[in-house]
Amino acid sequence: MGSSKGVVHLLLPSFTFNFSILCYSNQHITRRSNGQKIVGFCSCLAILTNYFLPLNSGVMCLVEVWSMSTLKILLGLLAIIPLHITAMDTETRKERINERELKVSNSAKERKLESEVILGKLGVPLNVNLPVIEDETEALVRTKIEVANRALSLLVVAVKAEGLEQDIVNSIIKKYELEKHFSSNEITFINDLEPSQHDKTQFIWRYEAAWTLLWSLGYVAELSPPTNICDVPAAVSFMQNRTVEEFHKDSKLRPITEILNENDLIYRYHWAVVDARVNGLKIPSEIDSSVVMERHYALNWLIGYMEQDWDNVSTDT
Repeated sequence: MGSSKGVVHLLLPSFTFNFSILCYSNQHITRRSNGQKIVGFCSCLAILTNYFLPLNSGVMCLVEVWSMSTLKILLGLLAIIPLHITAMDTETRKERINERELKVSNSAKERKLESEVILGKLGVPLNVNLPVIEDETEALVRTKIEVANRALSLLVVAVKAEGLEQDIVNSIIKKYELEKHFSSNEITFINDLEPSQHDKTQFIWRYEAAWTLLWSLGYVAELSPPTNICDVPAAVSFMQNRTVEEFHKDSKLRPITEILNENDLIYRYHWAVVDARVNGLKIPSEIDSSVVMERHYALNWLIGYMEQDWDNVSTDT
């Protein structure tokens, strides 16, 4: 195992810091969160040597943290650096969440309570003051084909990030008729013949978002607690063993109630992860924070959270 560097993620939508350690070897990237070892996706050939932190304002910061003492100094500096974020967007989201609290439906209340029961049994810390999420009358119900194409697109960017040759990536895109289904950020990544290690690392974790969408389409039987990475070979096989027509046909979009149940649960998981990091505590129950983040991201997109497109989905906690 080679040396390791600390990296800092700044999650502006939730105004929290997300700390993790990325260690590298010749075979795979291993991600550690608060001392918990999480094996990353295989075959990531390159070594992550630095980390660029994109801010909503468009500012790019290069962060390299070598020790906990350095990390504390960095936090102090970040605390006094003015961040010119999209305050209006944040305030709008807060207002809408507050408005929802004024007209809470019975289904939203019951969903919240059920999530709290599940997390309580698993020993995951709870915040009973967290608001409810959207109910069936508020959530967007996406079409099966839309979700299927999004899942396929995510699998393509993930396999490219893993090192698949560009000509093969291009042939897959053509075979599955995905040219018009990538987001702006995904198009930029796909067209980059020499993507940075940062971009590869970010997009390889889209396997987790794809796995969540594959669950919503009925390919994955259940979403287990977010303690381990998904079954990448299985995820790829769902696509590889089918034509685009067959993939669309075999997709069975779950009812919006099931999707909302998982969204509410992962929302509260995510709060526990963020709260632990903010307060310097161990992330509970062996939770993989990256899996939580990607699952929350995908589920928020599924329900049309704040009407945001894929590249701009918020994971507020």
